[in-house]
Formats: sequence, structure tokens, C-alpha cells
Amino acid sequence: MQGDERDVMIMSVGYGRDEHGKLGLNFGPINKGGGWRRLNVAVTRARYRMEVVASFRGTNLADSPNESVQHLKRYLEYAESGPAVLAADAVRFDAEPDNPFEESVLDVLQGWGYTVQPQVGVAGYRIDLGLRHPELPGSYALGIECDGAMYHSSRAARDRDRLREQILNGLGWRLYRIWGTDWYRGRAAAELRLREAVEQAVAQGPLTATLPAPRGADRSSDGTAGPGAETRSAGGGTGRVATAAGRPATGSGGLDIEHERVPVEVEADREWSAEYRASAFTVSSAYELHTPEARRELRNALARIIETEGPVHEDLLVQRAREAWGVARAGNRIRDNVRQVAQTLVRSGLVTSGGSFFDLAEGSVLKARRPAPGDTPRKISYIAPAERHLALCELAAECPGMSEDELVKQTCDFFGWQRIGKDIRACLAADIAELYRQRRLEGGPGRIGVPAMG
Repeated sequence: MQGDERDVMIMSVGYGRDEHGKLGLNFGPINKGGGWRRLNVAVTRARYRMEVVASFRGTNLADSPNESVQHLKRYLEYAESGPAVLAADAVRFDAEPDNPFEESVLDVLQGWGYTVQPQVGVAGYRIDLGLRHPELPGSYALGIECDGAMYHSSRAARDRDRLREQILNGLGWRLYRIWGTDWYRGRAAAELRLREAVEQAVAQGPLTATLPAPRGADRSSDGTAGPGAETRSAGGGTGRVATAAGRPATGSGGLDIEHERVPVEVEADREWSAEYRASAFTVSSAYELHTPEARRELRNALARIIETEGPVHEDLLVQRAREAWGVARAGNRIRDNVRQVAQTLVRSGLVTSGGSFFDLAEGSVLKARRPAPGDTPRKISYIAPAERHLALCELAAECPGMSEDELVKQTCDFFGWQRIGKDIRACLAADIAELYRQRRLEGGPGRIGVPAMG
């Protein structure tokens, strides 16, 4: 009862497996609203020592959205393993992968039948993906880190990550790292190595939190906690922990896997792509942009814009022209004047037009253009269909076997779009359908490839 204390308290968890061996998540009053308060009172009645008796381990319980049941699970883990388990943050059930790379790895693991928790918080750090142990759904078997190309080029990131990995290993985590370049350039081999790592981790058993033995603890010869080991209880005292399940917790270091590494460049050598260069110049004209007298200078300005940015959308032509004249906004007269001069360039044979896009008649080889660092990405409607088609085909060729959703995400990443809106998704879906019709892509939505060159 609240306010009543004893030197030593023994708490028996009066719930367990049924006759079929199933462990339910119904713990009576604990499941009800505010049930964690009852648990808090129960575990804080001891002045010096708290002994816990249970017929199952905290790791036998899957993480629960019920806050009180989750507190019970974590208290049982704490009673068995000590304060190190408190380094792990509460599971966020709405957590999602940070980027398409992590999503791709998550999909593969789930396709193999594993349960994976994204963004696992431990000791102030985030582990990208936590793989649940299939036999103990409340515990993890492996932490998976997904590192992109920027990691390779940053010495500070490597130094910081080395310390981070030491701390996580010290807390009992096995970590396995996947490089983004390996994943997308050698997908089959990367998946094989990942599967070997996962199977080895599952065979080694669930991760268990470890800390150095407290003063006065009895250590056995193999370094595991002996029968007289003390841990600190949630009530603030120290005490011996007893569990009906019996065996002491053991620690695990980092996962040691030997495999051949394939050297790759930090940046992909994409001859088919280039940075987008926007025109930026001023025109000192005696004539206003909307007037017929300005057309000679406007013709030269448009040719210069198209040479730099072609294929370029008509709206961008208007925008660049008004910026060159120093005009704040473009009305209908300016738009009509720009459109008329652009068509004059087309009739002269210097420029070609397709739909709303203009390009040099004898331009350079078409390339898919990505935004320069710090630049605002172009709207999808401002990117010529031929340019989008080129990016889709080349990205599909880089990683054969991607799903349509993965290809869309990779294309969005290439063009710099952080969010996939309905307009982007619909446009790229139509592009992919057109590429299937042209037989430049093959396969199906779950596994897209590029036909072999005949």
C-alpha cells in the first residue's frame, strides 16, 4: 500500500503461460488506465532490496502500445539485467525509416519474415533498424546501420561513429553495417551478406544489456553475474534479483563477420547525369519587356537561356527573362511577347520545341540534371519527359530488381524532392508505364529491369 515500506520486498508476477504455452498480455489491473501507477507503488515499497519472481522473462513480452504493460516489461528486464537496460528509450510505434535506403533494407528483412523496429533509441543514439529475435519478440537480435555515401567522405563522422559503436557494443548490442553504395550497386551480394549476418545473430541468441559488476557483486569465472550479484531496483535500493526462469544474463560484443569487401567510389560515376545550371544575367534595355521594340534583345536573351538550361519549360523562360529585365512579375503581355519570340527561334531552326519545352536544335547529348547543393529542386512539371525517362531507365539499370516504389523513391532522391506528392507519384507512374510501352523497361511492379542491349 502507498506509504507502507519494508526492508525487503518479494514481488511475484502472478501471470504466466497458459496450458498451450501462450503468454498473453493481460495483466489485470495493470492493463487498465493508469495501471502503471499500481506498478510504481508495488516496486517502490522496499527500503533495501527488491526480489522479483516470475515464470517468464521481460524479453518474452512483445512491445505493447499499452503504456503500463510496456513499463512492466521493462521493469522485468531491468530486474534481470540491471540499469543498462534503461539506456534503451521507449519504443515509438509510429517510428519510420529515415530515408529510402533504410526503407529498402526494412522491406527486404520483412520479406524474409522478420520483425523490424525502425529508429531504436539507445543511450541517446539512434540505431537505424532493430531486428527482433524471432523466439523472443520483446528482445533484439541485431542492430543494423544503413550508411550512405556521405559517411565515407566524412572523417568526423567516422570518428564519432567509432565512439558510438563502442558504447553500443558495451551495452550488449551487435551491430551490422550496410553501405548504400554496396546495396544499390551489388544488391544480390549485399542481401546475401545481410542474410548471413542475421542468421548468425539469431543463432547467437537475443541481445542482453550488460554493465560492469557493481561493488560487492559475485562474479563467476566466465564473467556472468553470479547468484549473489546485486542490482539497483526501481525503488532506489540495491538487492538480489531472483527469476523463476533462472539463468544469468550474459553480454555480447559486436558481431564478427568476415567477408570480402568490394571497393567502391564515394560518388557514383553517372555519365548520364549533370548538375542543373540556371541562367543568371541582366539585360540593360531601353525598352520594356512587353514591347515589340524589346524583341531583338529578348531573342538574344532567350537563345542564351535555352543554350544553358535546355530543354527548358516555357514558364522558366518567362521567369528568366523577367529576372534579366529586373521585372518583379510577368503579366499576360510579357508572357505573350516571350512566347512569340521563342516561336520565332523555332521557325529559324535554331531551337526545337516539344510541348512546353524548348531546346537547341543542335544541342549536346541529353543528360538528367540534378539540383546543385543548396539549390531549389525544379518542379516535376519543369523537367522534360525525356529527361525524366532517362533518369528512370538509368536508375533501374544501376540496381536491377527494384520495385516500382523503390524506383520512384530513388528518382525523387535524384531530382531532390524530399516528399513524394500526388503530382510527382502520378507523373512518374505515367512515365514508367510509357517506358514499359516503349520496351525500355521490363519486368513488373515488384521487380523492374532494363532489357539487355541486343
